[in-house]
Formats: sequence, structure tokens, C-alpha cells
Amino acid sequence: MRKQIQMTELPDALTVEEVAVVLRLGRNSTYEAIRCGQIPSLRIGRRVLVPKVTVLQLLGRHDSIPATHAQSIHPVNPGS
Repeated sequence: MRKQIQMTELPDALTVEEVAVVLRLGRNSTYEAIRCGQIPSLRIGRRVLVPKVTVLQLLGRHDSIPATHAQSIHPVNPGS
């Protein structure tokens, strides 16, 4: 049985592996969705992070998004 994930316990910025677990996707599928812009992300050096707010929006969990973070997150061009 899978451990249930509590979104409140996750950090504000998730790794690709954490996003894959939350969305129940494979690691490669998650990277591909990020590359195509389906999952907005931040690139800091070689590290790829996805804001927790973005994951909540993808899951339709707008009630869990704090009002200060309720604005839409837009993808960053992976080539920049």
C-alpha cells in the first residue's frame, strides 16, 4: 500500500521526483511534461523545481492555496 502524501507537509518547491509521486507519474513522464510546459517549473542551475502551488493548481486543489500564492504560475522557457 502506498503512503498517503500530505500536501501540507511538502516543501514550497518540489523536486521532479516528489512531483512524480504526487501526480502518480513516472520520473521520465514528469520530466517530459516539464520540458513541454505542461508542468510549469523553475530552473536554478541544473536543478529543476516545481512550486507546490503549481501542483495544487494542477490537481484542482485551489482551496488549499494560500491567498498570497493564488496567482497563476507561468512556465519558464527551458532554453533560457
